Amino acid sequence: MTLSLKISPDKMFAVLDFSQLTHEDKIDFESLVEILRLNSIDVYEMVEKDIHYFLEQFNAGIDHEQLPPIAQGLAPVSAEKGYFQWDEKLDPQKQNQTSALKDGGKINYYEQSSVITVGKGEVLGLLQRTTKGQAGKDLFGKTVPAKAQSEYIVKAGDNVEILADGITYVASENGVPTLLRDTLQVDPFIDIKSDVDFSTGNVNFPGDVHIKGDIKDLFEVQAAGDIVVDGTIEAAKVQCGGSLQVKHGIAGKEKATIIIDGNLDAKYLSHVTVWVKGDIMIHSEIVESNINCGGNVTLEKGAVYGSIITAAGTIKTPVIGSPAGTEIIVRPGIDPFLEKQINREKNKIDELSNKTNEMLSRAKEMMASLQGHPNNEVKKMAVEVMANKQQIETLQSNLLQLQEKLAQGKGTLIVNKTIYPGTKVYRNHRNIAPIAHEMLGPIEVIVQKNEQGQEILSFQVPGEHKV
Repeated sequence: MTLSLKISPDKMFAVLDFSQLTHEDKIDFESLVEILRLNSIDVYEMVEKDIHYFLEQFNAGIDHEQLPPIAQGLAPVSAEKGYFQWDEKLDPQKQNQTSALKDGGKINYYEQSSVITVGKGEVLGLLQRTTKGQAGKDLFGKTVPAKAQSEYIVKAGDNVEILADGITYVASENGVPTLLRDTLQVDPFIDIKSDVDFSTGNVNFPGDVHIKGDIKDLFEVQAAGDIVVDGTIEAAKVQCGGSLQVKHGIAGKEKATIIIDGNLDAKYLSHVTVWVKGDIMIHSEIVESNINCGGNVTLEKGAVYGSIITAAGTIKTPVIGSPAGTEIIVRPGIDPFLEKQINREKNKIDELSNKTNEMLSRAKEMMASLQGHPNNEVKKMAVEVMANKQQIETLQSNLLQLQEKLAQGKGTLIVNKTIYPGTKVYRNHRNIAPIAHEMLGPIEVIVQKNEQGQEILSFQVPGEHKV
């Protein structure tokens, strides 16, 4: 028997040394078991499988250099380093696919947001701990230790809590989750270093948002807090629960809508509709815009051109109108949000009245066919009619209170330099009087009642009249 083995330096593999073979040598299961045992290699079940596999490949004519080992040790299983596994809803690809599939399964690229946000109390993810690994053994039964890994740790940073299990991380505030080296935190604001466009998608965030570029056409930005835009807002929709600052103005292209619970501060307004519950401060000009303000509207310099301005407080501007006499409507002292509420109440009353009248008409027809003897359906309709009438009375009472509150609004128009013809000052829905000729400021335009009780315009030096 001249069979011999080659054993790897790490003693993990044994291969047949074909250079020592002669034609008389027999290669079968028994001969291979014998040579292994002669080399003090234990032949157990796994080694027997190695031998059978070797013979299968050898008899198939596989090249000697490509044949598998006759026997191999049990390789150690290295420890696996731990990692942080984000919750599925925070996976950018999965979130984009879910939010973008709209309109019958078609992709809406405006909805493919790259900004991942999380709400207070939501799970951020799980810590997958480092495994211990498993030792192996060589051909001669000696233990081969597994490669160790240092323990993986993720610290809870700002606005992050770790649950009692030690591996579940939860947001303690609304914000943007980030993992910086070994610390997980939730930032209560978004800092977008580019334009809001197809690279970011629409933005909807429960905190403050800072955009260092523009908000491009047809994109939407919503925030529960403040929004600061370093660039320009184009034909976009912006809504925030705080205040909005736009350093380069709003060029709405007659398609932009701005809805703000706080104040608005912008360089200019052009062809835009705004609804602002607080005050509005514009620094250069207002052009062809529809402005609705729950506070005061102030234009710092420049002029108001071809716009409609409704404000619960005072409207103040250096210049209003132009020598061309373009129509401008100003409605100081009128709360547009209160007006909107009044219109909603009126619509409710109209809808309920129409429904009640239709029900009464149907009930009369049924009573005629029943010869004046009401059945259960007619009785049920009678009860509903009475309930509707009571509800209408309540709505009408509320409407009257709202209308009285609207009529008590106070505010004036203050023009520091020039009022041009074409400017119309309204009180509620009535045009008190258009400005018939150019007037130089500073001047304050107020609405007063004359001796006959008619509302008229009065012009005086700003601040002399106590409204």
